[in-house]
Amino acid sequence: MYLVFTRCTEASRITHLNKGGMDMKHIIRVLYLLVFIASMALIITGQRNIGPAGLLTMLAGLAGILVLLYLYNKKYQ
Repeated sequence: MYLVFTRCTEASRITHLNKGGMDMKHIIRVLYLLVFIASMALIITGQRNIGPAGLLTMLAGLAGILVLLYLYNKKYQ
């Protein structure tokens, strides 16, 4: 009886979240998108700067994209 009640309340909570606002899956996707945009901005601004500072900026952007790629591929191993 307790298991059925728990599942019912969990299902209603999930339905409530889907109706009312963003759930955790959508928040994570938005966060991944923001990291990708920031990484691309670092790469673009790093290309404009000639020298070691520009290189380090581009490497930081590349590291951000590689982290996103790792997190994506980790789900499918």
